[in-house]
Amino acid sequence: PVQVRMAGRMMSLLLFATYALASNPEHKLKEFAKAALNEYASEMPDWLRANLESNNFTREVIQHLAEPAFFEISWDNHTVVKNISHGTKKVEKIDASPVKKEQIDPAVIWQIGKALWDLVKDNQAVVNYSTDWSGAVPMNVSDWTLLTEWDTWSSKMYDFKFKNFLGQRLTEFQWKFTCQYGGKYNGKGKYLTLCGASINMIYAYGVYGEVVEASAKGSDPFNYGTADDPIGGLNLQVVMSSHGHFEKTVVGCQITMKGDSTFTVIQCDQN
Repeated sequence: PVQVRMAGRMMSLLLFATYALASNPEHKLKEFAKAALNEYASEMPDWLRANLESNNFTREVIQHLAEPAFFEISWDNHTVVKNISHGTKKVEKIDASPVKKEQIDPAVIWQIGKALWDLVKDNQAVVNYSTDWSGAVPMNVSDWTLLTEWDTWSSKMYDFKFKNFLGQRLTEFQWKFTCQYGGKYNGKGKYLTLCGASINMIYAYGVYGEVVEASAKGSDPFNYGTADDPIGGLNLQVVMSSHGHFEKTVVGCQITMKGDSTFTVIQCDQN
């Protein structure tokens, strides 16, 4: 009932303001502004009440009665109220039961980073090594920098090359699988981050209109160790497509990479 009465009074306040703004005579603005002040002063923000109490009945001030004045957002146990017009902020503590943070289990592995990203588009490298990567860390860890003792790993060079019947090289793509491995969470485990593909060379024979495109994929995070000594791992795949005016061919190479720096080639169409 209290909320209903307050909502009704605030609606009347809006009607007051709307009518006042629609009124051309200056005395109408003053009349309705004074009525609003007398009736709704306790609901007004301090700056607006101060303006009206000092007889500042300009159309701009009256307009503030009808426009949005506050934005409110709540999270955890706090509410922030922002005065839209004047930028003041108010933070209030709300009594509520604390929200439990997700527990981190070093033995349960999940994937961070990206699942799929482009390496090459239309013969040009488009990969962003700072954002295009995948990783395998303890579940509920989203920031890999919380882990320590990382080491750097890279594979041998992989090479996809296409030639025609005359022995001419049409397209070629060289890259290495790369990872940061061995990361520990609170001194425990071996995990992965920044896993992807580092480009060494892209070639396309322009006379025949050949085009190289390539992408990378991270998937299937898994604990290859034990609950007491977890080893995070995931599958990494690089796919290349080569095409000219007539035919398109797609090849790929996939490995399983582990946090102890060992890896297994699952499938590879390397030329």
